[in-house]
Amino acid sequence: MDINFSHKIMGKKKILYVDYDLQVGHVNFNQIHIDALMATGAEVRLVLHKYMFEHLPYPKEMYDYIIPTSLRYRDGHPLINRIIFIITLLLIRFKVKVKAYDKVIVGFCDEISLWLLPVSRNMHVFLHRAANVEDSMVKRWLCKRIARKNRFLVFNQYMGNMLRTNGINAYNVVSHGCVPAFEVSGAKTEDGYFTIFHPSAKLNENFVNNILKDERTQNYLVKRKIRLILKRTNDADIVEHSNITYLPPTIDFADYKATFIHSDAILLSYPESFRGQVSGISFECVANNKRAMIYEHQSLDYCNGFYNYHTFFNDVDGFIYLCEELRTNDDAKCVVTPETLAPDYKFLFEKE
Repeated sequence: MDINFSHKIMGKKKILYVDYDLQVGHVNFNQIHIDALMATGAEVRLVLHKYMFEHLPYPKEMYDYIIPTSLRYRDGHPLINRIIFIITLLLIRFKVKVKAYDKVIVGFCDEISLWLLPVSRNMHVFLHRAANVEDSMVKRWLCKRIARKNRFLVFNQYMGNMLRTNGINAYNVVSHGCVPAFEVSGAKTEDGYFTIFHPSAKLNENFVNNILKDERTQNYLVKRKIRLILKRTNDADIVEHSNITYLPPTIDFADYKATFIHSDAILLSYPESFRGQVSGISFECVANNKRAMIYEHQSLDYCNGFYNYHTFFNDVDGFIYLCEELRTNDDAKCVVTPETLAPDYKFLFEKE
């Protein structure tokens, strides 16, 4: 089909993008996927929280409804959150003429509320953690029922296989995609240290106990002038060492970007509970051409395709070897570009 003609067809379509939960970390995610949907040539309109409206670059005219801040997620209050989600979905159904849209993309899935009050039929729903269908019989039952009239969106085939082995075949694979490269002011301070930054507050306790607390690791950090910058989780995980610096669990985004850009390598060490997810940070690494080192985790196997070296380690020897590789070999690098990882939504129109 002629490309221009294809875009004319797509341009007649109307897509509604809804994210009815407020997660601050989803600002970049929402922008990536809204931009990708707009790139199809379709008319895209939005239903997002006020915080998202304030932090995303889209004009108010693109919004069908802005969800008030009072309907935000409350940590540690699951019952209240379910009530909030239900109220939010009721408001969306009241405020928005959903039937006017050809496609509805939902950027968040709370299985209970979305089953009780779906935004529409034939939704495409992002499932950020496919392991939910394995870990919870109730969530598996709910996801199967949601999938009868809708399709899930997952970020790679590994997540898709988790759905399929649990009896859910209604899904499409869409790349997570990359944020724009970070822009920061000021140059890195040259103090002779090789800096490794762990951007996530989620830290694998086996990495802490078996590698970080090991005397060989601690001696190596001093000998090779390697600085580790970690996020503070709880006091039990703190390792007192002159070459280990701790940041608060949540820091200003400008500080986060500066620390990220001025680090020599990015460390990912997610806990076992991260099963069936992808790391947004891993895509930030690609966007900023940053090298990564990853404590072995099956859900992050896709990252091996991003680099021309083996990114994984699972013991002290592997950690030291990988540090030496990145410290001394400038040819060890990222070999994919943000463009190759951009979300592709052509499938929304393929059957029409």
